[in-house]
Amino acid sequence: MKTKHTTLYIAALLASLTITSCTNDLPVDQNAEKDVLVMNGYIAADSTNNTIRIYQTGNQHPIDIKDAIVTVNVNGEFKETAKNQTNTIFTPEGETTEPTNTYLIKTPVKVGDVVRIDAQTADGKYHAWVEETVPQPMEAVEKVDTSTVANPLSSDYNGYSQLTCFKITIKDRPSESNFYQLVIDESLTDYIYSSYHDIFYTYPSTLTGYTGRNDVVLTDGNPTSGSEDDDGIISYTQGVENRYGVFDDKRFANSSYTMTVYNNSSYYITSPNYTIDAYIRFRSINETAFHYFKALNLYKSDNYDETLSGSMKFPSNVHDGTGIIVFSSETNKVIRLSNARLDE
Repeated sequence: MKTKHTTLYIAALLASLTITSCTNDLPVDQNAEKDVLVMNGYIAADSTNNTIRIYQTGNQHPIDIKDAIVTVNVNGEFKETAKNQTNTIFTPEGETTEPTNTYLIKTPVKVGDVVRIDAQTADGKYHAWVEETVPQPMEAVEKVDTSTVANPLSSDYNGYSQLTCFKITIKDRPSESNFYQLVIDESLTDYIYSSYHDIFYTYPSTLTGYTGRNDVVLTDGNPTSGSEDDDGIISYTQGVENRYGVFDDKRFANSSYTMTVYNNSSYYITSPNYTIDAYIRFRSINETAFHYFKALNLYKSDNYDETLSGSMKFPSNVHDGTGIIVFSSETNKVIRLSNARLDE
């Protein structure tokens, strides 16, 4: 990872970063009732590569359930029994495989579909389920403007004098409450010239992340530069970094809004050897997932102290169990930030 601020692990879900890996960053709620099933996962519209993970709450640590029966129904119609994935183990005696608690869902769900996922243990003793409607996508990403600017932030990217500024104009879906998540992935291709072979070798990599510290919507009305001179209440609020990039539409309902975020891709743009494409992704997510990620922002912040605040209870959309299944649809735009200048 080249960037460290607002690193969205959820962003590592598309293209070369598969959408299933997000379940790695969904913590198991150990404050839940003991001996119940946990369902964690991310269901993206139109994907044939969605996964969920199944656990059982225990006394100390969650227990992986590797033989669960996971069924998928869409609009009341049975679609599939998800298969659990396996890991390959290499030993001196040879190669073996072992099951995991990750289950692949191949059924491509559509926006507006009512999706029900059931999970139960092989002995039928424990059962949990979730049912959600796949949210409609954002109306549009109308425009993306970028520029290289002097670093306006006192604490974020403090090793960089210049940052890339993204001004992204989005349009809300009208006449309904909406919940969104912003992800910015950047695909870098580094060209290294070999004089011996007289060719350029290519080395791809990915940047993921941004900071929206001074954006009104991303900070829920509390923008700041992160300076020690900021108002104390605002600074405390900003201590809860919106690292998962979630926001609702209450500040721009039924209209357009221009969001401002920054990252350090300008460091690479100045090199003649890089081609950089930015993938701007706005995901519509279910309401429970929005509140879950808000809670997770607090849980991972410096402001949260379990000794003082008590154990955190995460929002859940799982019935007869716990956990979170995120349902999403996406509106995106791809822009070229830099072309390699290989003749220089």
